[in-house]
Amino acid sequence: MFDWLHEFFFLLTLIEHIHTSSAQPKQRGLLTLVLNVLQLQIITEAEKWAIQSSSKGEYVQIVLCTCSSAGSKRMREACNNVMQCIVDECGMCMEPETLIPIVYSRAPQVVLIGDHKQLQPIVKNRLARSLGLTTSMFERFSHHTFMLQEQYRMVSEIV
Repeated sequence: MFDWLHEFFFLLTLIEHIHTSSAQPKQRGLLTLVLNVLQLQIITEAEKWAIQSSSKGEYVQIVLCTCSSAGSKRMREACNNVMQCIVDECGMCMEPETLIPIVYSRAPQVVLIGDHKQLQPIVKNRLARSLGLTTSMFERFSHHTFMLQEQYRMVSEIV
């Protein structure tokens, strides 16, 4: 059932071997190529497993994906009953990027998580910057936010 999990552990071993190896550049290049192919196979198998489970009527509670992959045909077809869409690190996403999971999930509840004062979207194009793509959706709606009263991830002296 979880054949891709065994491949994942093999992949981790291969990564460690590449980083600790004193192999020649050609050998390292070949190992890196094999690693990339295995990564793609493992990701594909994991996606197939998750999607097949949901298409068989099994209840899938959580689906994790990138903002851009949320709009893929595979995700749209498999995830047709999303109740909540959570976009993490939303402060560093460009607004159109954030809209992909929100629009395609059609979830009745959307939660944006992030810190617009910590990481902003990286926009190198001058025209895109002048059009406002450096302002994330999270920042644009920051005046409507619910802020945590306690910081759980930082040492209290630097909060």
